[in-house]
Amino acid sequence: MNPDQVQAILGEPEAVMADLQHRMMAHAERMEYEKAAEFRNQISALSTVLHQQSVDTVMDKDVDVLAVKAAAKKAADHARSGKGPYILEMKTYRYRGHSMSDPAKYRSRDEVQAVRDNSDPIEGLKTELEAVGEAGAGVDHHAGRIDLAQKALRMHVVARQDGVGVVA
Repeated sequence: MNPDQVQAILGEPEAVMADLQHRMMAHAERMEYEKAAEFRNQISALSTVLHQQSVDTVMDKDVDVLAVKAAAKKAADHARSGKGPYILEMKTYRYRGHSMSDPAKYRSRDEVQAVRDNSDPIEGLKTELEAVGEAGAGVDHHAGRIDLAQKALRMHVVARQDGVGVVA
């Protein structure tokens, strides 16, 4: 695979394809048909590879549990329909160290707390569920379930981070 193909796969396919098209046309105008044919073949090969790869990146919405669920469903439907691979990139934030022996001294408590306060996915889901509850039967009716679901989800996340055997 040449550098143009690698660059295209890593996120700039339109720019690479436009550049290859331009180079192919320049060689064709100079009647350098063999060189133009090489670029035509590169364009064809790259188009085939790009067609087979569908990449979806959920950026800035990774803290939204419902957006992640929708993206996962889209990826699963894509793969199950036989359309080929599908990549989801999720950026996460680890509140604790990577293991029991990792004290996580590489960031401050204030940083961790700021992330918890501003973009915690569980709190975001709770807010959305409360909004739905307010539109329907009222938050008081749903508050106990929301708190219970929140505690269960937090326990699941913490247990997975600590390496405890938890059924996913």
